Amino acid sequence: RGCDRALGVPAGRPLLLSVGSLVPCKGHRYLLEALPIVRQHFPRTRLAIAGAGDQASLLRARISDLQLTAAAQLLGYRQDVPDLLHACDLFVFPSVDEGLGSTLIDAMLARRPIVTTTAGGIPDLVGTARAGRSEYAWVVAPARAVELGRAISDALEHPEICATMVTRAEHRAWELFTVQSMVDATIREYRAVLSARRSSRSSQRGE
Repeated sequence: RGCDRALGVPAGRPLLLSVGSLVPCKGHRYLLEALPIVRQHFPRTRLAIAGAGDQASLLRARISDLQLTAAAQLLGYRQDVPDLLHACDLFVFPSVDEGLGSTLIDAMLARRPIVTTTAGGIPDLVGTARAGRSEYAWVVAPARAVELGRAISDALEHPEICATMVTRAEHRAWELFTVQSMVDATIREYRAVLSARRSSRSSQRGE
């Protein structure tokens, strides 16, 4: 785990990672507000946020206001996201408005436990949640810092559940969301449409 040491995170301290542009719809402010809740239960927890955007100065100010300067880092734009994913203990995706959230697929393939929200198309990736969890991730409503903090704490408290979830999530990602699986699914759909058209033409001709 050289990457987490490079971030200044000593061994044995939980490392949370979030990746995304620093814009309001990504919900990073709620993640920062959730961190003190997490640290009540896991006081050594650190947070790293990778991404650039026009909210950077506001988020730095919020880190200062929450007295999290020793616990939260804004990493800026990074080209080593795969290394960061493998270094973290938990991937957090706190979006309040989201089309799909493709970085979640990267986290699933990297076998990282996930805490995320129900925003936009995220449930299409991680499934529908019941009682705060799906089969693949901890899931909360958007813009709910307290719920987010509790879900992160729950995930950190239950590594055995995390282990089951990451295995299921990895299988789901390979089956449904890799380039090859999506190409194969598209081809199947085209073949089904062509077959239906041929059948329709044959019945119209009375064959």
